[in-house]
Amino acid sequence: MYRGKPIRSKNSSAASTGAPVSDRVKAALRKLKELREAGLISNEEYERKKSDLLDLL
Repeated sequence: MYRGKPIRSKNSSAASTGAPVSDRVKAALRKLKELREAGLISNEEYERKKSDLLDLL
């Protein structure tokens, strides 16, 4: 199961990278897609986490 780095809140910046949350969410979505395509997570896990990430935008 994918357990990406936590994203703090909608409009905050990431303390470690200085990247806006939207950039971090996009990167997490790309990684999540790669994991699904590699067969490392199920479609259900992908959809659940994708929904969680999109809620942060």
